[in-house]
Amino acid sequence: MVLDVDHGTAPGLTASVGAAGWPDTADSIDQLLTRADAELNRAKSQGVGIVSVATTSVTSEAAAMVARTNPGGTPR
Repeated sequence: MVLDVDHGTAPGLTASVGAAGWPDTADSIDQLLTRADAELNRAKSQGVGIVSVATTSVTSEAAAMVARTNPGGTPR
């Protein structure tokens, strides 16, 4: 991708980040990715430039996301 910048003016760039650590916040790779994705969604909902990190306690939002992605409906 080429970005055309006029006269040295740098474009603005923002990022939202969601993170989860293993094994503290997840028991499997699937659960780890689900927790990180839930944190990314939480960061995005709070605005631009936000970092959200999963804690060891499972939040209701993360548990709901795990239930939706797990056909059995229960977090692993």
